[in-house]
Amino acid sequence: MDIGEDLPEEVRPPKIHKCVLDVIEFFGKISSQWRTSFNGATGLDYVAVDKVAEIFGFELTPYNMNLIQEIEQYNLRKDSDNGNEQSNS
Repeated sequence: MDIGEDLPEEVRPPKIHKCVLDVIEFFGKISSQWRTSFNGATGLDYVAVDKVAEIFGFELTPYNMNLIQEIEQYNLRKDSDNGNEQSNS
């Protein structure tokens, strides 16, 4: 049974395809591989990402890389927005 499958359809969470879940799980494994500067995170260290993928047998296909980069950009925007809120306080 999937999460929320027993809920009424109007409040049931969307189903996420397994290939997307695999990328999300892999992103958790690379979540410590950020390059940083004095202003915070600047992006993932893709040399390290490649090595972690090799260790865990995760295939870095163009599709998977696009999803990883989307998650990366989301996190960078979120961090940037949080930094702007703190500097405006």
